[in-house]
This record gives sequence, structure tokens and C-alpha cells, in this order.
Amino acid sequence: MELQDILFFTISFVLIGVSYYFFFMKNSTTNKTKTEDKVQNQQAQNVQNQQQVNQPAANQRQENTRNRRVNLQKEDSDNEEGEQNSDSEEEKDDGDDDDSNQTRTQRELAREAKKQQKRQQREAMQQYYEQREQRDNQKKSKYEERDRLRELEEQKKEEEQRKQEELQRIKEQEEFENWKKFMEVEESGQEKMSAEEEERYYRELNEKITNYIKLRKVVVLEEMTGEFKITTQEVIDRIKSLEINKQINGIIDERGKYIYITPTELESVKNYIISKGRVSRSDLIAECNRLIKLDPSQQDKEKIFKEENELLQEVNKQFEQLKQEQN
Repeated sequence: MELQDILFFTISFVLIGVSYYFFFMKNSTTNKTKTEDKVQNQQAQNVQNQQQVNQPAANQRQENTRNRRVNLQKEDSDNEEGEQNSDSEEEKDDGDDDDSNQTRTQRELAREAKKQQKRQQREAMQQYYEQREQRDNQKKSKYEERDRLRELEEQKKEEEQRKQEELQRIKEQEEFENWKKFMEVEESGQEKMSAEEEERYYRELNEKITNYIKLRKVVVLEEMTGEFKITTQEVIDRIKSLEINKQINGIIDERGKYIYITPTELESVKNYIISKGRVSRSDLIAECNRLIKLDPSQQDKEKIFKEENELLQEVNKQFEQLKQEQN
């Protein structure tokens, strides 16, 4: 009997040792698989996070939400697998320790309550992420709608501005065409003038140029071409002719301006030169700047204003007559 007892205990210890060996090998393999899965999941998540850097903020939040769901599901799977391993360990411990059925029932209820609690937490987290994603989508839609309305408003303003510019361009073109026709009519009338009318015309033109220069003291030759409807060279020729006839005196500077010098100013400069004898150029220029006034007097300014108003009224009157003739 003693030999049989020894063999029985020996075989029992061997079986128990083999069982524990396979159990620990299984746990080691399972833990290694878990570690590899976690490393792969971490690498995949790192790649996804790297790809999300260049994505818009809204898309990135959606991707993060999906990743959290995957991680939660993976954690649940790992927890269930760990609980199954724990259950198998506890069952073996129960077999080895010969626990009662009541103790096993309490442990099963505790595990079930723990599973239920984790399930509720997982559902709450998933619901939270879904609600946040929904809020983000609503904000995104709101921003897109606001941008769309702002873009439509800008397009509307640009279209209105283009219409106004087009109307202004058409109006200016019509005015230019009317003025062009008016000038053609005026030029055609001048071409038909007789010798006597032509002489009277140029005599009046010289008088107008003389008064124009005397009133303003300093005139721009280019402006005179538009004022009297003649070329710049014709303006210069008229000024030289007036100077020869002693009607005006002055100089033309390098900027295309004619500076009128009154007889009184010219006499003052002459007296200065006579009194000084030899005068340097710089002294003469300084004295001329002091003696020669470049601005018209207040009385001349009033005459200029009155003359410009009369000219404007005459142009408007001729323009209205031309429009009536066209109608």
C-alpha cells in the first residue's frame, strides 16, 4: 500500500506540474501577442496621427473619434480575454482549493457586474464622442454657411460695382462723343471763315491770350492749348508775336510755363541793374524773385473766377443746343 501511495502522489505531482507549465506557457504567449498587438496598434495610430497633421481640424477630430472607438473596442477585447484567463485561473484554483459553489457564484456575479460597469462606461464614452462629433459637424456647417453667405454678398457687391462702372463709362463715352461732334462742328465753321472773319478771329484770339496771361501771371502752355483749341507751337508763336508787338513781356521756363512780367516789375529790375552796375547772376535771380510777383492780385483772381464761370455757361449753352439739334 505504501508503494501505491507513493506512485499515486508522484503521478499527481507530475500532472499538476505539467498543468501549471502549460498554463504559464499559454499566459506568456497571450501576453506576448497582446504586446505585439499593442505595438502594431501604436504604430498604426502614429501613422494615422502623422497623416492627420495636414488634414483640416474638423476631419482630424472625426478621425480621432474613430481611433478612440477602435481603442475602446480593443481594450474591451483585451479585458474580456484577461477576464477569461482570470476565470480559467480561478477555476483551477477552485478545483485545487475545492471552493464551494456559493463562492463561485459570488465571483461570477462580481465579474458580471464589473463587465456591466465597463460596458456602461464604454457606451457613455462612445455617446460623448458622438455628441461632440455632432456638435463639431454643426459648427462646421454653420461656418460653411456663413462663408457662403459672405461670398455671395461680396459677389453681389462686385457685380453692383461693375454695373456702376459700366454705366459711368457709357455716360463718359456719350459725353465725349457729343463733345467731339461739337468740336467738329466748330472746326468746320472755322474752315469756312472768310479772310475778314479769319483776321477778326485771330485778333480776338490774341486779345484773349493777352488777358488770359495778364490775369494769371504764370500760365502752363499745355493748359492754354486746351483753353484756346490750338497746338502748343501755335501758343508759343502767339506769345512771341505779342511780345514783338509790346503787348506782353515775360519768359518761358524749362517746365513749359510762361511767366508774365508787368511793365512796373520790368522797370524795377532795370533800375536795380543800373544802380548796381555789374550784378552776378545769383543776385539778379534773387532780386527778380523779390520784385516779380508770381501770384495774381485779388482783383485779378475775381476776374479769373468770373471769366471761368462765363466760359462754363457758354459751353453748357452750346452743348444743350447741340443736343437739341441731334434730337
